[in-house]
Amino acid sequence: MTDTERRMRLLSLLAIALCTAGTAAPASAGSAGGAATVDGARVAAADAEPQNWLAHGRTYDEQRFSPLTQINDKNVKDLGIAWYFDTVYF
Repeated sequence: MTDTERRMRLLSLLAIALCTAGTAAPASAGSAGGAATVDGARVAAADAEPQNWLAHGRTYDEQRFSPLTQINDKNVKDLGIAWYFDTVYF
């Protein structure tokens, strides 16, 4: 591994650490920022908070459908990449 590769790996790890700092503390469902507590009652009532994808399939019946309407068939073509992480240095 070259010095440049070593530096890039270190910078990548530092970036990940900075991006995830402070996200491990549990928070209530109504608080801003941080991880929220997800229990069976919240997943059972997933339709009450459609902006949150609380389980693998969003609800217990695994419907995998989002009721949100901000993105639709008319504006989906305008979507683009917001960010990416290149794993070439790992």
